[in-house]
Amino acid sequence: MPARDFARQVVSAALADAAPVAERGGPHSFRLLFRKRWLPTRVVDRSLSKMSGLDRL
Repeated sequence: MPARDFARQVVSAALADAAPVAERGGPHSFRLLFRKRWLPTRVVDRSLSKMSGLDRL
């Protein structure tokens, strides 16, 4: 999904009258929901660090 389309989706959801608590968008966003729900916090934090490159700092 192009960044422009993703940004439009997120902004329109955030500015809606009944804005959701969390807006998920993108082709693989369900993976994060699954990880958060079924894996320990430490494992989720480690995988997010690797996905974003923070483990190399």
